[in-house]
Amino acid sequence: MAPLDVRSGDPATVFASLFDAHASGLHRYLSRRVGAVAGDLVAETFLAGMASREGYDQSKADPRAWLYGIATNLLRRHFRQEVRGLCDRESGGRGHHQRVRPR
Repeated sequence: MAPLDVRSGDPATVFASLFDAHASGLHRYLSRRVGAVAGDLVAETFLAGMASREGYDQSKADPRAWLYGIATNLLRRHFRQEVRGLCDRESGGRGHHQRVRPR
């Protein structure tokens, strides 16, 4: 089977095919790292993919690798947000700029 061209065709049809082929694998990948939040990140992965499909380059990566790249970037963003939230709670709600001492 030839690789699916993400940029051509009806986006709903293309992404339905991508979802059917890759959602369960992405969910396993993400759930090992974040547990219950994995479903949300899978959905965000496909939304981000659909929004950025014009930037997809089939010569650089197949759709599976492209989707895993998006998922990994979303995972990193999730971890950063979690760390920021923990730091804010620890500091009593003061922002980062208030925690850093001037030199």
